[in-house]
Amino acid sequence: AAAIEAGDIQLIGGNPIAPEIVDRFVENPDLVVSIVPAPGFQSVWMNPWREPFTVSDYNKPLEELMAEPGFKTRLAFAKALDRDLYIKQAQFGRGQPCYGSINPAMTTFFDATLGESSNQRFDLEEAKRLLAEAGHPDGEGIPPLKILHTPDQRREVQVIANILKTNLGVDIEPDTKDFPVLIDEFDKMNFDLCRLGSGGDYDPDDALVDWMQTDSKFNGRNRDKDKMPFGNFSAGRVDELVEQQRLETNPDKRKALVQEANKITSDKVASAFLFHPMDILVYTKAVNFPPESRISGLVDLDRTTIS
Repeated sequence: AAAIEAGDIQLIGGNPIAPEIVDRFVENPDLVVSIVPAPGFQSVWMNPWREPFTVSDYNKPLEELMAEPGFKTRLAFAKALDRDLYIKQAQFGRGQPCYGSINPAMTTFFDATLGESSNQRFDLEEAKRLLAEAGHPDGEGIPPLKILHTPDQRREVQVIANILKTNLGVDIEPDTKDFPVLIDEFDKMNFDLCRLGSGGDYDPDDALVDWMQTDSKFNGRNRDKDKMPFGNFSAGRVDELVEQQRLETNPDKRKALVQEANKITSDKVASAFLFHPMDILVYTKAVNFPPESRISGLVDLDRTTIS
């Protein structure tokens, strides 16, 4: 920030810019701030093999899952996450509420109405009712839960913990790990909650295949398979839909398959989907950055010049 303001550098992009300093750039008349939807999704993962989130079979119809205490608790947490408040407090307003792995950067595949129809849509009274029905009114009987996160996520995780404490009465303790340790624990399914997500997903094949299939590479691949037959999520119908969309060449048919799979993962709470990030590029007015070079998540300098 200091370097671009002093004129020592002309452009900041690539890795995410700390959201708390973006307003400082916006207010600087010598800078251009370009903000577009970024590829990716961010979630709060709840371990289905640990109390109070246990779910042994996601293949059950949704109405049957809705009768199970573990699923009710998962859904209560997801519905109690005020995503708008989180984005305001943790991301300084720069993000989009998330209800699935298909993100706005995927353009036509993204379902902008999912937030209205998803089982996870914010509804505090419903969340409290579900948690009470699960045997935990006002969080009663739920011990303090640890949430894995990286050092740079500590402040935003405190926002999440405050929201869940205020809305459900549950205690969430931040558990800070460097990323190599965190991803190892995540792959082994050794966590209560984990704050983790994906970036670089331009095509649905990436988001769904990487995270939402039974054999996905980020779906508990190093877990004890004798004790945990699946990782974070496993649904036969989603597996089928994902394989079908990989081979479908008709765009409209593929879109329908993708959105059906995405809706199932949302309704069955594969994770508590949190937000889609924004891609922020900052450069001085001396930089001529043509619109066709503005690719979310990438910095294409082939046609860029400096006056």
